[in-house]
Amino acid sequence: MSWRGLIELLSTVRGLIGVVGAPQSGKSSVAFSVAVREVSRGVRILVIDTSRSADVLLRTGLDPRLELMGIVTAPPDVDLVRRLTLSAAVRRLPVLIDDLSLAFSLAVQTRPDGDVRAGIRAHRIMLTTMAAARWAAASAGHPSVVVLTERAEGVPVGGRGALALCDAKVFV
Repeated sequence: MSWRGLIELLSTVRGLIGVVGAPQSGKSSVAFSVAVREVSRGVRILVIDTSRSADVLLRTGLDPRLELMGIVTAPPDVDLVRRLTLSAAVRRLPVLIDDLSLAFSLAVQTRPDGDVRAGIRAHRIMLTTMAAARWAAASAGHPSVVVLTERAEGVPVGGRGALALCDAKVFV
């Protein structure tokens, strides 16, 4: 399937799209291509960028309608990403979160030694964020996209629960 065909197919999803892959594998390119496709149709979308890739991918200024894309460059903080996603969901605004795994990994890595609850809490927040993004997509009738990074063993950061919430999955 061609790149254009893949983006067209993903643009028909009316739910949450999970884009999963190793670091530097092109996950952000796929995610932003779907978002740009939706914006070119006149859809407003909120981009929550924790990986600092939005400025690189959108620097070209392909379409004057890109002003419909609200870009929030946020630190990889699971609580902040959750609040931004819930705010978009209330406004029925599809979201692109790049990279949700980064926020989750940072929350787990910075927890105090032996604090299992902090990891469980971060995982719960990640799943809540994905559920809110899915609800926003379904209520808006347009796809939301979440980028997830794979671990060395092939399981995305956040586990299988994160993938279970996706209506479509793309492995890059």
